[in-house]
Amino acid sequence: MSTVNLGRVGYVHKGTYGPAAIYEKYDVVFYNHGSFLYIGESASGHSPLDPAYWQAMLDPAEMNKATAAAVAAVDEFNQRISSLASPFSVSGNPVSCYPVRDYPLQVISHFLPLQAGQGDPAPGNIRPLSPVSRFSLFHGEKEIPAYLENPLYGGDYHWREGKITGIAGYLELDGTEGWYLNSNGDTSYFVLNFPDVTAIENKAYMSHFSNHPGLAFSDPAGKYNVFRWQNHNSGVTRLCVRPDLKQYATLDAFKAFLAAQKAAGTPVQLVYFADDPAEETGYPKEEILSGAGENTFSTDNGTVTVSGPLDPAYQNAQQEARLAALEAAILNA
Repeated sequence: MSTVNLGRVGYVHKGTYGPAAIYEKYDVVFYNHGSFLYIGESASGHSPLDPAYWQAMLDPAEMNKATAAAVAAVDEFNQRISSLASPFSVSGNPVSCYPVRDYPLQVISHFLPLQAGQGDPAPGNIRPLSPVSRFSLFHGEKEIPAYLENPLYGGDYHWREGKITGIAGYLELDGTEGWYLNSNGDTSYFVLNFPDVTAIENKAYMSHFSNHPGLAFSDPAGKYNVFRWQNHNSGVTRLCVRPDLKQYATLDAFKAFLAAQKAAGTPVQLVYFADDPAEETGYPKEEILSGAGENTFSTDNGTVTVSGPLDPAYQNAQQEARLAALEAAILNA
């Protein structure tokens, strides 16, 4: 039997509990895929697997102390794993990783606004934007849904903490905003400043125009971009729309177009993301434990980021494979 006692956390391999003498009261003992809290006196040989034992041994005060000790022990155990194993972080949809088994992973879902229709948004191909009230994370074959009581147009859902950060901003444009016309040589474009917003460049969505991640004066006609203007007004966020001069020959014509779309019930919508520390809390917390070997994650909206400690066995196998490939290359040279 191989047994390691990590302070107040006993780790027992292969499901064997070992002699009770190695445990102290309130030790948390991990075995295979589960754990139990040892609440007998040292060397008593008792285990809390029998419900009658819990009832006999614990009054409410004892239960509170036992729970606090268990939480502290698990936290300490996880911290030790994190300090010993190399960290990893992967982002995308889907993603795969090889974390330490049975470890509570940090998982963040980056969800985006819903957009109707297909193809590039354009005045002739309006693609309305709507907020998100539900999306799902998939861990292997397991679906984990998230429900938003107050729908949002996007953000970063932190599963372990039960909070949302990076919440998207939303505007309906009607022509009354402070638009102005700017020119660069023979190129003109309409500009709207957001003095109180620090936008994430090119991370924006519109219902009537499609994004072009470049400078406004290099955008094709009918495109837009969101960027931070650094030259004259440092840090000012700008929405720039490159006009199609066949439709909007003047700034007044563009404002009239925005007003007409609003009146018709198809307002020109903008969803943007900002470097904003604001967050919403109070969502259900979900502890997502890693499984053995390769773990896969995906989402039905946006992308996902997964972080945690890398499985040392996998890391060693990768290093050995790289060394073997290098040796083979040298021998075959």
